[in-house]
Amino acid sequence: MPSAAALYELPDLRLAIADYLKHHHMNFNHTVGGQCQAFPNCELPFSHIQICLYASPLSAAWAIGCYNSIIITTDGNQDWPHSGLQAQWSNGDHIGNVVPSFQICAPVHLIPCFGQKLHPNLNVHLSNELSSSFWLNKYWTKELFHALSP
Repeated sequence: MPSAAALYELPDLRLAIADYLKHHHMNFNHTVGGQCQAFPNCELPFSHIQICLYASPLSAAWAIGCYNSIIITTDGNQDWPHSGLQAQWSNGDHIGNVVPSFQICAPVHLIPCFGQKLHPNLNVHLSNELSSSFWLNKYWTKELFHALSP
């Protein structure tokens, strides 16, 4: 598992998995984001993981990797898409988290809002990393369009 954390540059992956397992075991709602509560030397009941995600690790073309955006629900009382959207952003740090598949509502396509002046290092591989605001492309899929249209 340390190799997966290194490959995707997620130093807190072990802690995120430990937090998820603790919440799952205690039947707590799993929240996404925030600082992990597990201790750095925590024990896990396994030593290997199988990665099933839409991401590419670091490469020559993708200096920071490539990760897809998704809409998730963190409140079992909410009924997406009828409950609407509330954005949650990280502080710019790459964070690892475990999201149960039943909390994933939809993959989404984000389009960076560039503003009046472009960042000098902006390119196709860094546009999401160097942008601070985005448009949600509701035309990306038919299902997303119908879910987000009034």
